[in-house]
Amino acid sequence: MFEEENDGTTVSSTKGLEQKSRARSELSNFGTVVRALWPRKPALNLSQRLDITERAALYLINGERKITARCVQVIINELFK
Repeated sequence: MFEEENDGTTVSSTKGLEQKSRARSELSNFGTVVRALWPRKPALNLSQRLDITERAALYLINGERKITARCVQVIINELFK
């Protein structure tokens, strides 16, 4: 959990946290696109198109779950309607 630096100080290992925050920041772009497409009730609209629960759609929008190919396809279909 903790690693020692060359100067003797200890630093917590944040490799996992960095990966998680990087993944969330990348996925938040997905949420931004979804909110731009459906400004009123984005989770509801996404859930109906993906046939998932509204809560699962909210996790996708907030970046708490990985984006699937189906998610990308729904966005592309909506953009080219």
